[in-house]
Parts: sequence; structure tokens; C-alpha cells
Amino acid sequence: MACLTLRHLLSHTSGIAHEAPVGNGREPSYGLARFVQFFLNGGKVDGQTVLNESLMTSMVTPSIQNKPYGLGVGIYPNNKYIHLGHGGSGVGFNSTMFWLPEYGIGGVYLYNSEYLNHSFSISNDLIDENLVQKNGSFEIPSAEYPAYQPLDPNTFTPFQPAWKKYIGTYKYVMSGWKPSILMRIALGLGLMTEYTHVKVFEKDGYLYVDSIVFHDDDGGRLDEHLRHLFFTPTGKCLDLRDRKLTWQNYRIKKVNNDNDRNFDINF
Repeated sequence: MACLTLRHLLSHTSGIAHEAPVGNGREPSYGLARFVQFFLNGGKVDGQTVLNESLMTSMVTPSIQNKPYGLGVGIYPNNKYIHLGHGGSGVGFNSTMFWLPEYGIGGVYLYNSEYLNHSFSISNDLIDENLVQKNGSFEIPSAEYPAYQPLDPNTFTPFQPAWKKYIGTYKYVMSGWKPSILMRIALGLGLMTEYTHVKVFEKDGYLYVDSIVFHDDDGGRLDEHLRHLFFTPTGKCLDLRDRKLTWQNYRIKKVNNDNDRNFDINF
């Protein structure tokens, strides 16, 4: 657990086609293996309890109805045996860490391919060949889920004069991504597209956001929950709190103050 430091977890900010390390943590294989051991040991590191049983159970309890995902832990019940874990990817590589609580084994895969279809075949083969014996039981914890209620945009705060400074066009801070030929031409000509820019504008007395990346299908109306921190009705986030501005955790940079919501070109 000590191998995944706070610096590792917080230093990652997304760009377009960004690296997506395992659970937003970046670590070599031995560090990830130690993290897997932490889960297999029931929240203990070197014999000392870091997370109690209640918290460990919370991490592997599906947090969204009908979605096999806990608190940062993927739950894979449809495989031959129940696997827990998480994956990561980036330009030219993929990664997976996993563990099987019933069998007390786990593993870390790091491979330099973007398209390898990982299927937990190694762990399945170990069990099928009786090289690993079942030493416990594990059932996916159940949970009750309240009915989802999206925010009512009619209750949002009307446009405030102080929000005028947010109006304008923002461009994505791109890294690790090669645009198409048409997009490169558009960028070279200085054109604004829905793939490369974000529009924040006033409309009908409210503040709105629009962009094709994580395009907002709930209308894009914004409400300020904290100073400089906005959300749409379905929880999409525009964070303008410091110099590292983000839309849906993608880095953006303001390029003008125009209230025009239209893009120069659509692809």
C-alpha cells in the first residue's frame, strides 16, 4: 500500500487520449503486486491493519445498480471464477491487476499492446489444473440502491453577473493523441471544432456548456455547487477553481471571452 503514494494518485490530470493507469495510480509491477497482496491480506500490510473489514467490504460492494464496480475495484462475476481488480491503458500499452479472494492468488499484467484481449486465462488455468486450491469463500456483497433522481435544471441558480468571467471558448490541452487529417487542417487554420474546444455561454438566463467530448445529453445547463465548481443535471463537472481548468477531468485552457456557442466547423 505504501508504494502508491498520494503524489502518484493526485499528479495525474487527463489530456485527450490520455494515459489511464490502473485506478489512476502509476507504479511498476512490484508496487502493484504489493497492492494486490494488501487486498488478499484483508487490508493488512506487513501484519498491520490499514483498512478494517467494513471498509474492505465497501470497496468490493457494487456502488451502482447493475454495474460490477465497487469503490475503485472492478468486480468480474461472469468469468469462470470471481475476479476483483482494475485495468489501465495508454498509447501502446495495457495493464491489469487482479485477485481471486476464494483462492488467495492474484497477478499483475503489463503488456506493450493496446489491443490484447485479457481474459484471466492464466489464473483460470492454474485452478483448472488443480495447481491452486480453494481456501475460502467469497460472495459479492449486496446493497440497496435508492432510485436515481437527476437534478432538476429548473431549480438551478439563474445566471449571476459574477459568472460572466467564465463565458468563452476553452481548448483541450492535448497529449498522446494524433488528430485526423481534417482536424489537423482545422487546427492549423485556427478553427474551433466541437472535438477540440469547449463552449461556455449564457442562454435563457442560465450558464451552459457544450462540447463533443463527453457531450452533455442533459442540456448542458450548469449550476454552481462551490465557488468556480459547476455541475450539469447528470453530474458532469466543469471545474474552474484554479489554473488547471478541467471539463470532465480533461484539461482545458481559455482562449477567448466570446458568448458565441457555435463552432467554426463540425465533423
